Amino acid sequence: MKLLKDSINISYKLLKIMLPVSILVKILSHFGIIETISRGISPVMGIMGLSGEMGIVWATAMTTNI
Repeated sequence: MKLLKDSINISYKLLKIMLPVSILVKILSHFGIIETISRGISPVMGIMGLSGEMGIVWATAMTTNI
């Protein structure tokens, strides 16, 4: 029973982070803002050998820090 309770608690915490971020990324993508941001951070990401789009993933991981 404790395992189920812990699993539900962790799932809820992850959902609180993932749902708003997913909605925000969908909205930004719909309006073309993701492409604009990725072009801007592409040079920095290129130094690390990543594409500009990966900068969004990297920034999200840094801010949410699960």
